[in-house]
Amino acid sequence: MPADLKTLLEDAARDNNRSLTAEIIARLQGSFSPSGAIDRIAELEAITEQQAAAMTAMSARLEQSIQTLLDALGVGKGSPDHQTRDVTETPSKTVKRILRARKPASE
Repeated sequence: MPADLKTLLEDAARDNNRSLTAEIIARLQGSFSPSGAIDRIAELEAITEQQAAAMTAMSARLEQSIQTLLDALGVGKGSPDHQTRDVTETPSKTVKRILRARKPASE
């Protein structure tokens, strides 16, 4: 058995509170059982939903951080930079554009 596969099986056995042999048997039985495949699909769907929710939350935090940065740079409603912002421009592109414009010529 390849060492990396054995390591994966040992980790899975530990996570499932099984011996290495019991983990191998459970995985083999699951590969021949339609219900095992259905259970795995349900498990993967749940993981996908959790990851999507985490990504949505991270995206919201990122947008909030970018807005805080824009506010700190004075790019808010009523500022000249805000007025010239292209509506298709993302906040992160706005930040980059403003920072480039404010960079001293000597740099």
